[in-house]
Amino acid sequence: MIFDRWIQRDAEGSARLRKLGEGRGRWIFAVLAHMADTAILFPAAGLIWLFGREPWKSRVWTIGLALVIGTFLTGLLKLAFKRRRPDGRWGAFDRLVDPHSFPSGHANRVAILAVLAIIHGTPVVGAAVVLWALAVGVSRIILGMHYVSDVVAGILTGVAVAAFF
Repeated sequence: MIFDRWIQRDAEGSARLRKLGEGRGRWIFAVLAHMADTAILFPAAGLIWLFGREPWKSRVWTIGLALVIGTFLTGLLKLAFKRRRPDGRWGAFDRLVDPHSFPSGHANRVAILAVLAIIHGTPVVGAAVVLWALAVGVSRIILGMHYVSDVVAGILTGVAVAAFF
């Protein structure tokens, strides 16, 4: 009974946030939502390793390993929970490749990056990455790819993985 109420409120809150993405500004949320795609983050880590300078060149190994572990853990949790993504027209490819929404892998990855930026970066860099991470998570809800609880669980999982490092 309590769980059913929680699921209903989660869906209602997510639907309210999705209304923010109606209209011309939707492309902004689309850009934000895909900034944490593995197809972007892993090649970016590789480029930092190849062409970066110290101390980031040596830190990219930690960041990359944390991202791999976070992605793997999120995949296992998605297989365990098998929660279907919200109904929507956005993200047909994502829905085909990864039909499960809980927890959000994007929120997981940006949370890992935010925690590591706080630990290894300057306060300004840490704050900027935290704001970016929150924007990515909210954009995933606005586009209808996730429920609020998916993003919260992804963030918590990412924080746990980053804390391990």
